[in-house]
Amino acid sequence: MSEEAKKTINQHFFPELYCINSERLDEAHGVRPPILRNPLMEAVCENNLKNAYFYAKTFKDEGILDCSDPVVRNETPLVEAIFRHYNQMACLLMQMGADPNNRAKGYFSPLEAAICANNSEMIQVLIPVADLKQQNLEGDHPLLFACLKGNTSTVCEILKREPSVVNQTNTLGLSPLMVAAHQGYEDIVRILLGYKAHPAYMLHGKTAADYAKSNGHMKLASKLRTVSIGTHTDPFRLKRDSLQTAHARC
Repeated sequence: MSEEAKKTINQHFFPELYCINSERLDEAHGVRPPILRNPLMEAVCENNLKNAYFYAKTFKDEGILDCSDPVVRNETPLVEAIFRHYNQMACLLMQMGADPNNRAKGYFSPLEAAICANNSEMIQVLIPVADLKQQNLEGDHPLLFACLKGNTSTVCEILKREPSVVNQTNTLGLSPLMVAAHQGYEDIVRILLGYKAHPAYMLHGKTAADYAKSNGHMKLASKLRTVSIGTHTDPFRLKRDSLQTAHARC
């Protein structure tokens, strides 16, 4: 491809790289320029590996791999490929240099997208390279998503690699234990307690036990209440001070 052709495509798809000010264009022409899609995103949505490779290689220096697309919820090409279970495409993008921790302007990181899409293959690929402490603007992070989806194995893998996130809350103040309790996932609650999740932690006067009760999980709520008040009997039959026990359950 000639340099002139490359420049034409760059100007068409990436006007911001040429410092084109949309507001000044509006003033000059009285119209707002259309939202133009990242051409790599087009290839991803079509699962066209050949075109994806071409665009990724040709425009890598312009940031095409990690560019958000407003047409698809501001997600990046890698996140979109993961959501669609186009795993070969996702691996190609990462091989070409896509950042496995980039969420750009979108809501999800690549790992969070894999968790929410139940894409187990990409979860295994991403967990070793993901920033497990990373939070989006709402404070959500991979462990919260795994607790919400009831993905026990992913909860185990995250906590083995980064146990410090066990009590990491989002901007609303919700903890992973509260989320798991609300969803009624007793196995995940047991694992979180094994990593020293705080059962007595309160948000607006409600503990994880209250969140379980509010969603109809009465038995789980009762067990959590027993743990939170520190009685001698552990209803989960788990030595919460022993990480080895939690590992065994994973």
